[in-house]
Amino acid sequence: MISHFFRRTGFWAAGFMALGVGALCLLYPQAALSGFIHGAENCYNRVIPTLFPFFIVTQLIMSSPLSRVLGRPLRPYLKLLGIQSDGAASALVLGTLGGFAVFSKALSACCEKKEITYRQAGVLLIAGLNAGPSFIVGGVGFLLLGNSMVGALLLASLLISSFVCAVPFGLFIKKKAIPPTPSFQCAAIQKANPADVFVDAVKQASLSSLSICGFVIFFNMLTQLLCQNASALTQYITAALLEVTTGCSYGAGLSGSLRLYAPLAALSILGLSILTQAKALLPKGVSLLPFLSSRLLHLPLSAIFFTVGLHLFPDVTVCASTRSFVPAMRFDWFGVFALLGMALSLIFECTPRSLFTKTEK
Repeated sequence: MISHFFRRTGFWAAGFMALGVGALCLLYPQAALSGFIHGAENCYNRVIPTLFPFFIVTQLIMSSPLSRVLGRPLRPYLKLLGIQSDGAASALVLGTLGGFAVFSKALSACCEKKEITYRQAGVLLIAGLNAGPSFIVGGVGFLLLGNSMVGALLLASLLISSFVCAVPFGLFIKKKAIPPTPSFQCAAIQKANPADVFVDAVKQASLSSLSICGFVIFFNMLTQLLCQNASALTQYITAALLEVTTGCSYGAGLSGSLRLYAPLAALSILGLSILTQAKALLPKGVSLLPFLSSRLLHLPLSAIFFTVGLHLFPDVTVCASTRSFVPAMRFDWFGVFALLGMALSLIFECTPRSLFTKTEK
């Protein structure tokens, strides 16, 4: 009864929020257009070129025997969490190197192969759901703060805090641990047709890339609409809760020590945009509630580790950077056809197969 009440309340709230966003788009069309263009630039110049090949590589690795070997250095840590899966360890390695989207895709593959339960996947989200190293070190550290070493300290602080925060949640579910994948499943993976695996990997990568771009464009529009004519601190708080890229940009524009710790907070929270993107890539049974609860510990712990890192490396200085975080949008026909091809793949995937087959009377 109570869950039904909250479900109905959530639908009503979502409806009113949708009306509000529509009204803002009508009242401030210029801001909505600016947010759309900014989101499209992010997709065209950063999201698709970086994530699309990683999605394909991740799918191929998780469908091959390599998934049993890649994450073996992390097996002791996963046993501490009550998880006995080489595939899950590989997913954690891939996520540490490729970021939240690659990790979500790899974790979804582990759930599909029944290597881990949905509850265990929720715990792994605490350890592996982070922004990618290239974004933190290169984008935030070098482009926004003018020093790659600052970005490296941010990355180390966030990763260490994520691994630490997952431990108490893992101990809580450790009694319900399941054994690793049976050998017959591994044999089935090895006997899969490589050509079919590759075709499926490209198709899934196209659909996932388009899905993520939709979230990026929408939340960039929403951030632009809500942040106009607001103070610098209000702009940062709003952007950090909605979209991590814009949140880091606004945070780096603050004065004093806030310029360092504001991007750190945005990277710890990750924002609603990344959370919805991860949810779109994960199975429906995986809950984000453990991850959201862990932020109460992750944020202060990251700040402590970051402060310790700054004291260990006192020569690290933050410089004013004149580089733009989002590069100028370049038009070329290859990118247009790539986007068109992925759009056609999505349309074909969502179209009922009965339209393409003849039924015998």
